[in-house]
Amino acid sequence: MFTRVTYFSDLLTAAYLFVIGGANSIATNVYLVEHGNITWLCRGPDLDTKYEWTEAGFTTMGSDIVMAGGYTWGQTSIQIQPRVVTYKTKHRVFDEMKLMRIARNSPAMFSLEGRVYAVGGCMPKELKSWKMEYTNLQVNMNKGRKTWIYSNVELPFDVCYSSAVVVNGAVYICSSGGSSLRRNIIPHTIKSRKSVIMWKPGMLEWKSLEEMHIARQLHCTLTNSLDTIWVVGSCQGDCWHDGFIEQYSIANNRWQKLKTAPPLREDETQDYHINFCIYWDDHIYITFFKGKAHEPEIHPLVHVYNTCTGQWHKSNTTVQSKTTFSVVSVIPVNRSSPVSHSCLPSQPPSDKHSNL
Repeated sequence: MFTRVTYFSDLLTAAYLFVIGGANSIATNVYLVEHGNITWLCRGPDLDTKYEWTEAGFTTMGSDIVMAGGYTWGQTSIQIQPRVVTYKTKHRVFDEMKLMRIARNSPAMFSLEGRVYAVGGCMPKELKSWKMEYTNLQVNMNKGRKTWIYSNVELPFDVCYSSAVVVNGAVYICSSGGSSLRRNIIPHTIKSRKSVIMWKPGMLEWKSLEEMHIARQLHCTLTNSLDTIWVVGSCQGDCWHDGFIEQYSIANNRWQKLKTAPPLREDETQDYHINFCIYWDDHIYITFFKGKAHEPEIHPLVHVYNTCTGQWHKSNTTVQSKTTFSVVSVIPVNRSSPVSHSCLPSQPPSDKHSNL
């Protein structure tokens, strides 16, 4: 499986990487992303156990990280969640928000014009995962109001495990395909799609764009928020070195397969899946795992791709976690008002609650 990633592009050269929760984890870990490397900084506050869940969708609004949907385990099946929680990175606190109207597992989420949107998700088909809903983040904190509103614009098809990216006021979804839960039991049946759709406020429907070259499941979608979108992963065998990464030109509406992939051993390319990936300052950072998503074997290195030079290198941080499905968000460093780390331990954790 993989973890979808919220991105944030800026002229700044450094950013904080927040890795929150995930399978069997309630931890928050903070890293510094700078000059093609990831460096562990500190342990943040743990999620309250009532918030512990897996496969939440997430997005950022300013310095806040919004997490929604996902599932928890019941006695005989999974419980899809409508819950919404905001992590305020400046104050290191979690705030609970109003529930979504639809319980969604792994929805695509994005923020635009002061609103937070939840799109799609893995759920029984009768719950209409093609519906989109939104909320105003500030109004949502008023618990006395129903603040999630259905949009009049619906997806042209149901999507599951898809990523949404915002570029110049427009939202792009590179679809992983639809999925129906059978008696709320994981794994899901996922249909691979090459479809790419776009929408921006004022449009009455989603617009179809040129399709990706490869139908993908469980991939990452990243952007520099200027003119380029990348899709990463869900490419094995013969396409490992011809399509592991695809690059989309927004201006030309064209996809290009890149003949490059992380320098794993040939036998590893069949077994490893993306744990998570992020984009920052012309670099794509990728971690891998193999085995079951809830009992993974994490590859110890962070592989970094320079989108300008086309070269790979390995970050100076090794992976210490046994966790997948984390919420992974990048927030630009504000030099005048940095996130405080004074209350946290000086060494990276290595137990099951660590996240990178």
